[in-house]
Amino acid sequence: MPVLKTSLKWSPDGCRIEVIPAGEHPELPGRALEIASQLGILDVGYLPPDPQQDPEKTDKKAKK
Repeated sequence: MPVLKTSLKWSPDGCRIEVIPAGEHPELPGRALEIASQLGILDVGYLPPDPQQDPEKTDKKAKK
């Protein structure tokens, strides 16, 4: 579960600004997670999934 160390101000559409308060969240938009990670305000215990990583390829490598 993602945990923000501080509030995150971000724009999901490039026009309006939303504020996601600090604390634990059941889910957050992927882009918000990426921004929080880059800003260093995402709790270290949680890392967003890498959009470049294909989970099927990772699973196939693990099964071999």
